[in-house]
Amino acid sequence: KGFVRTLGKLAELTDRGVRVVFFTGNHDMWVGDYLARECGVEVYTSPQRFCLNGKHLFIAHGDNMKIDGQPVLKLLNTVFRSRTLRWLFSWLLHPDWAMRFGHWWSGKSRKSHAADTLDVSLTEPLIQYAREYAAGHDVDHFVFGHMHFPRDFREGNLHVINLGCWEQYPSYAVLDASGEMTLRRLEAFR
Repeated sequence: KGFVRTLGKLAELTDRGVRVVFFTGNHDMWVGDYLARECGVEVYTSPQRFCLNGKHLFIAHGDNMKIDGQPVLKLLNTVFRSRTLRWLFSWLLHPDWAMRFGHWWSGKSRKSHAADTLDVSLTEPLIQYAREYAAGHDVDHFVFGHMHFPRDFREGNLHVINLGCWEQYPSYAVLDASGEMTLRRLEAFR
């Protein structure tokens, strides 16, 4: 529900000159070029570094971080990101069946990570990734979203924000003019 309204609002924002950035993850990595072409949205399929307000930001969906010790996740990630396999999937499977499969897969994932099972420990692999990355790179703020649990983590110079999911924990991050970043809850959903 609401896809047309959402896409229309995105196009309205970009038409007014608002920069809209979208990071694909495990549920939406096949987005293609539609959002960029029709809505003016910048689409990124891999982590990006930005310099804003004098601060270095590392932003990623977070679905493929710290999965080296998890062979099933690593295999799934490789399969889902393969251009050849995506092309075969799109040509061999009717769109109706592909959508049903996608909804089933996504629903299965959401059930295994139900809102009542989410806790702060789920963000630990992303924080560990940020620690390791920050050891060799200049980063002021890390922003992730994959674990669906909002967390504003600070440890010395390390700052990691994990955004919540829109259904249960609607949140967003704000970078102010001084370069300070904070996690906020979207009030409209309370």
